[in-house]
Amino acid sequence: MAEPWRVLVVEDDGAVGNTLVAFLEDEGFDVRLARSGEDALTILKSGWIPRVGVVDLRLPGMDGRAVVECARVLAPSVRFLVHTGSPGGVVEDLAFSMGVDAKDVFIKPVRDLGLLVERLRRSGEGEDGHGA
Repeated sequence: MAEPWRVLVVEDDGAVGNTLVAFLEDEGFDVRLARSGEDALTILKSGWIPRVGVVDLRLPGMDGRAVVECARVLAPSVRFLVHTGSPGGVVEDLAFSMGVDAKDVFIKPVRDLGLLVERLRRSGEGEDGHGA
């Protein structure tokens, strides 16, 4: 049997992060939660490399864009989805500049976590040609 996909969730809001982690674990993923960008990089430096990262844009200290940029140096194979409370439009443009497909931008609250899981799986399979 194949190992479960690793997913790194970078989310500073405790309730949102815990809910997302629990949902993804129920879907069969091996999930780690980082409460800041710096924590996310510490996880990557420890050798725990996810297939996909789900990153908030507004984080204390290092923002989501910086997390993605640094993570791509440490672990170029990781693909990213954006999960943010920031309004759409501008966020989608920013995500595009980060190499994240507009379909992989989720505005909180996400009403259909199943759609997020579907996009996570597609991103992890390398569909849409974005990411690393």
